[in-house]
Amino acid sequence: ENQGQQKVVEKELKDLMVEYELLLQAFQKVEQERDELLQRQMESILDVQQRSSLKKILLEKKLSALTETLEEKEAQLCTTLSVSSIEPTTRNAAANKLQVRPDARVLSRANEFVKLFLKHLSK
Repeated sequence: ENQGQQKVVEKELKDLMVEYELLLQAFQKVEQERDELLQRQMESILDVQQRSSLKKILLEKKLSALTETLEEKEAQLCTTLSVSSIEPTTRNAAANKLQVRPDARVLSRANEFVKLFLKHLSK
């Protein structure tokens, strides 16, 4: 009777060992998949950060170029107004409009947009 019980216990032990090995293999496979996903996630994050940094640099260069162009055009217009033969009141009105700088408002909005965009990229 003890031998019969011992064989049943040995069979249960063998079944449990097989089940343990299968579970261990499944666990290792899932662990490896997790590690691969974490690696891909990290690579994706780094890629996005790099691209956003490049976009930031590009936007800053574009903004700088636009600012420079605006200042050059404004200087050219001021020079033209100062040497033109327009009557003084018309010339003064045009100069006053230049001081309002409607293009500066556009530039300011573009600057705000770039700042918001850069803030969004840094999140």
